[in-house]
Amino acid sequence: AASFGMAAVVTGAAVFVENAEQHLMIPFLKTLRSIGGGFSVTETGIEFFYNEPLKGGVVLETDVHPGFLTDWQQPFAVLLSQAEGSSVIHETVHENRLGYLRGLQKMGANCELFYQCLSSKACRYATGNFPHSAIIHGVTPLKASQLVIPDLRAGFAYVMA
Repeated sequence: AASFGMAAVVTGAAVFVENAEQHLMIPFLKTLRSIGGGFSVTETGIEFFYNEPLKGGVVLETDVHPGFLTDWQQPFAVLLSQAEGSSVIHETVHENRLGYLRGLQKMGANCELFYQCLSSKACRYATGNFPHSAIIHGVTPLKASQLVIPDLRAGFAYVMA
């Protein structure tokens, strides 16, 4: 539900996801609302839509349920590339999960990768030898590019871009 919702918001469209369960998506919905993304919860699902120009300035830290799920992170990076201002992503669940950002950079995204933790707390990857934090600067126009898809969520993010 979240991936299709983000695709609708970033493209200026609307989508209704039947049987989407709000209680499982609260961190995502709060973060989406904080950047200006629109959604409406009904008894039968959630409608996602473009609401207003997106605003960056968020610090997004992935976590296990009930936190902001790591699977939401890649498509959300595309939203942040289209949001006014700079935002931080701190991946704390999977190692080397931010490699897909190099593909978004190839498409024109303005983002920087970091080996340090860029949020309020250090994570288990603080001494790792791979980037696990990023700053994404928006708004940047994105263009098609030939890319290798590293995983399903990254592939969806590339399609959104």
